[in-house]
Amino acid sequence: MNSIRARPSASSRSADLKRRSGFTLVDTVTMVIAVSALLSLATVVLHRSFMAHRQALTELRIIQNLRLIGDRFRNDAATADRYRVDLSLEFEYQDQRRVSYEVVDGELRRSCWSDEVLVGRDEWKLQVACEPSFVVEKRDRASLIIFRLDSQDEARMPSIEWIARTNSTSEDNTNGEEAAE
Repeated sequence: MNSIRARPSASSRSADLKRRSGFTLVDTVTMVIAVSALLSLATVVLHRSFMAHRQALTELRIIQNLRLIGDRFRNDAATADRYRVDLSLEFEYQDQRRVSYEVVDGELRRSCWSDEVLVGRDEWKLQVACEPSFVVEKRDRASLIIFRLDSQDEARMPSIEWIARTNSTSEDNTNGEEAAE
C-alpha cells in the first residue's frame, strides 16, 4: 500500500519556518537572566579580588616605608657626631647639619636642617596612634640607640623597634631615657 502524501502548500511551509526558526521569547528571556546572573557573580568576585589586591599593596607600602625609616635611622646614627634625646631624637653633624625624628599628629617625621634652615622633611603616616620612645644604652666603645614606636592598637599594627649603633657622643639628656650597661 502506497500512500501518497500531499505536498504541503507554500503558505503552510512558510508558516512552519516562521514558527520553527530562531528563539522564542521565553528562550531569549531565560538566556538574558542566566547571563546577567553570571555577570553579577563575576562582578562580585572581581570586586573582592581588587579589594584584596589593594589591601596587599597597602601592607607592602607600609612594610617598605618601615624598612626605609629603619635604614635612614641607622645611617643617621652611624654618621652623626653628636645626638640628643628629648621628646624627639636629634643627630648633629660637624657641618652644622641636624636630623631629627619625632611623632606629630599621627605622622613620623624625619626633618633635616642645615644652618638652622629646614632643608627637607620626610613624613610617614602611621596607621594607628603610636607613642615614640628613645632609649640609649651606653657600651664600651659605642652606644646603642633604640627607637621604639609603641602602638596603641596591637591588632592593627604591632609595636616597632629600630636599633642603631653610634660612635657619636651624647649631649645632656633632659627627658630621654638612658640605660647604662
